[in-house]
Amino acid sequence: MEIYHDSEITVHQLNELREEDKK
Repeated sequence: MEIYHDSEITVHQLNELREEDKK
């Protein structure tokens, strides 16, 4: 599982941020 408990952020959230950057 690629989950960062310390940052409270999941890979899914990171992917969403990347999609916004593509726009």
